Amino acid sequence: MNEDITLLIKAPGYRKHEIQISFEDSYLLIDANNEKFGKSHLTRWLPADADIDKAIAKLEDGILEIKIPFKQKQKKMLQIP
Repeated sequence: MNEDITLLIKAPGYRKHEIQISFEDSYLLIDANNEKFGKSHLTRWLPADADIDKAIAKLEDGILEIKIPFKQKQKKMLQIP
């Protein structure tokens, strides 16, 4: 069984509304902007079986944590008529 993809990113001084997380094609995009640190951008490639619809994120004690589960593998058997 695969574990989730977990990213831990140091983000001291940032508030939730200053961080934008998005997905484009096979990439996770993180953009952050605040007065003290200015703009930051981070891009990470994701494997094809990453289930971005079930991704969750939280910002706590200056650490941004993003968890992305893997899609469940489907198995199907065909019967020959």
